[in-house]
Amino acid sequence: MSVRLSLGRVRSCAIAALGASVILGAVWAATGFRTSLHATGQSAQTPLASNFTLDGPFTHENLSIYVVRGSTTDGRAYITLDEGLTARTVAVREKGAGAGQDRAEVNTVEIENRSDKWLFLQAGDIVKGGKQDRTIMTDLLLAPGSGPQPIEAFCVERGRWTTTRDGLDFTASPGIVAGGSLKRAIQSDKDQSRVWEEVAKAEGRAVKAARAGGEPLEAQARLSSTGTYNAIAQNKTVSGSRDAYVKALLPHLQKHQNAIGLAVAINGAVTSADVYGSPALFRRLSAKLLNSFALEALLAREAAQQVKAPGPQQVTAFLSSPASVRAQTETVGRSMQRSTRENDGAVMYEYGHLNPPAGGKAGIVVVHQSYVKK
Repeated sequence: MSVRLSLGRVRSCAIAALGASVILGAVWAATGFRTSLHATGQSAQTPLASNFTLDGPFTHENLSIYVVRGSTTDGRAYITLDEGLTARTVAVREKGAGAGQDRAEVNTVEIENRSDKWLFLQAGDIVKGGKQDRTIMTDLLLAPGSGPQPIEAFCVERGRWTTTRDGLDFTASPGIVAGGSLKRAIQSDKDQSRVWEEVAKAEGRAVKAARAGGEPLEAQARLSSTGTYNAIAQNKTVSGSRDAYVKALLPHLQKHQNAIGLAVAINGAVTSADVYGSPALFRRLSAKLLNSFALEALLAREAAQQVKAPGPQQVTAFLSSPASVRAQTETVGRSMQRSTRENDGAVMYEYGHLNPPAGGKAGIVVVHQSYVKK
């Protein structure tokens, strides 16, 4: 049995109305889920990926993953936010800190890429430090050696507005936020109150998970006096259970050099997918992506739960469902465009890098497609 659909297209329009769209689908054959991502329209882009397959499911308890494998023409060398902060080649700080001033704002921080690689930030990336822990509001690409620039962010630590021993600097990126509701609060609602609400809900579920793991916590206990999201993944009981998922599933992501993403099912339902234009970028992100999905699965786990992993056709249906919806596009940062396609069941966020105009035309290169169940 095979079903032929089109995965994606990248189109460019006049400078006054840049647009990008991806239509996702598949050829499902005996060897697995197979499809292609390609560029069409006025842009003369080279295909991002072709003939990619979906392997899986690979399951641990209530979490199943499907490995997306393919090729790409994106040969850029990347560094991720956590790598850059660890190597001190990327700086994130409160506004004004680089000039020896304090102009800190809740929803804006400053970032600088001092490395010789392209810096990729993903919506939901967490930064720890400053006057309060934050999460990044949007995907962003920074060229090598970029100067400081502002980036929008949300607070994920409601009870603090004071510096730590690192002053106005953010010194670590512990991971990516977990859960579709929180990801949609960041990218669709763009509402600080909604973000705080979802962080509080996640903390409540984490308390239950910690108690289920044997930690003596009261029903109304909090994991942090300041309500920071980071306390969830840093809890020893929670992180130990999460790490069991990662240990079981990460080898399936790492053994394929041409993996470009993964789809995820939790409690027997497809919930998310992340697909990238670059295998090299995905390899750098794979561990922290899986950590995020493992935490989401852990917080959604029920005792003695028996679930069946969805088949490839169900994954295909989830990925293709937003394709026919008209995209809402916006420019984010200085060089990215986000196209959002949303229906009753799912939302797709597509982030494209705006190329410098060539020959009078402007093009968009798709960097990341994120699918989230509603």
